Amino acid sequence: MWKVVSDLVPDPAFSDYIFHSSEFYEEDILDIDRVVEKGFDYKPIAL
Repeated sequence: MWKVVSDLVPDPAFSDYIFHSSEFYEEDILDIDRVVEKGFDYKPIAL
């Protein structure tokens, strides 16, 4: 399941928002909507 999610979300640091950041937690509850929004706001740079 995680592979499917990581393939769909363009941000390579997507899992860091869940596991290594307190930015998306409010009273120890993960705001998954904000995490998903942040993951899809990522715009890769074409080289």
